[in-house]
Amino acid sequence: MRRIVGAMLCVGMLCLVALGSANLWSCYSPPTPLCGFQCNASNGYACPADYTCAKVDQTCRLNAAPSGTSCQSDARPDTPGLDANLTPTIVTATRPSNGATEVDRAAGITITFSGRVSNVGMSSFLVMDGTSQLAGTYTENAATDQWSFAGTLPGGHLITVTLTSAIKNDLGVPLGQYSFSFTTHDDEPPMLVSSNPLDQGMATSVTQPIVVVFSEPVAAVDGTTMVVTSGATQIAGTFTNSADLTTWTFTETAALPAASTINVALGTGIVDGAGNHLVATAFSFTTP
Repeated sequence: MRRIVGAMLCVGMLCLVALGSANLWSCYSPPTPLCGFQCNASNGYACPADYTCAKVDQTCRLNAAPSGTSCQSDARPDTPGLDANLTPTIVTATRPSNGATEVDRAAGITITFSGRVSNVGMSSFLVMDGTSQLAGTYTENAATDQWSFAGTLPGGHLITVTLTSAIKNDLGVPLGQYSFSFTTHDDEPPMLVSSNPLDQGMATSVTQPIVVVFSEPVAAVDGTTMVVTSGATQIAGTFTNSADLTTWTFTETAALPAASTINVALGTGIVDGAGNHLVATAFSFTTP
């Protein structure tokens, strides 16, 4: 049987943990239950003798209880019983898979969990291009325990996805951090992102080299694909590149003509590593 008594030891019965500020003890007769008694910060996570507080569900477990015994964290303090599964939710599948290549940039990312989870979003479902986090929208399919990220990914880049322990199941048990990566299909043409001199620049030194910076590594930059002219006259020079092949420099053989407009035409013969061609572009500047 069971009874509630004042703040005293129960004679002939085994007595258990105090119930909050009421300072009452819940007493029971043998056999000793495996679990079901609550312990929390308000009582210093205290448990009766021969019990240990499991803080994950704030329940006292008998020290002799079998490994993996679980209890009702929302039960009355003296009501033993089985709890819902406290095993952390895990990732069971990802799309794309880890290590996948040539992934469609617009296909999105889908994570399948072993059960329903919450707190999924930009702060816990990280989609990274190097050190830059990519923006997108997050949606849940509760029927399949899936969450998806939708956003256009950069072409030909290694994308890393990290799911953090901020993601929790319905009992508040956190996900173990999980990461995977894949490489997107490169179907993006390289672009000119900057030049020195700037387009429409004025009073540019006649001895200044011309520097162009592309959005990704490119090849085949030479006198046929980067044509520097003054009027109808092509200006001779040499080409050098940075180690990462994104920056190319044209150094004129002789000084540029003074008081002239210099035109720079970049042609479609310039290509990236996937064979995507530059969209033809041009800029100009004047010398003093």
